Amino acid sequence: MDITINNKPYTTDDDSNLIDVLEKVQLTDQFGVAIAVNNTVVPKTEWEKYIVKDRDTILVINAIFGG
Repeated sequence: MDITINNKPYTTDDDSNLIDVLEKVQLTDQFGVAIAVNNTVVPKTEWEKYIVKDRDTILVINAIFGG
């Protein structure tokens, strides 16, 4: 299945969830991360349940801390 993550094309398995997607982009530290799928924010509590669909556009945002 073909998806887009932060404007880059990726291929993933049919049963991938958002946690699998984070691993695909090598983002293992999920603290300070937000995800939107097709311009809709997916709450962190739903990442494991959300199964990615063909042609989904995923935006992964990392919070930057500082002063």
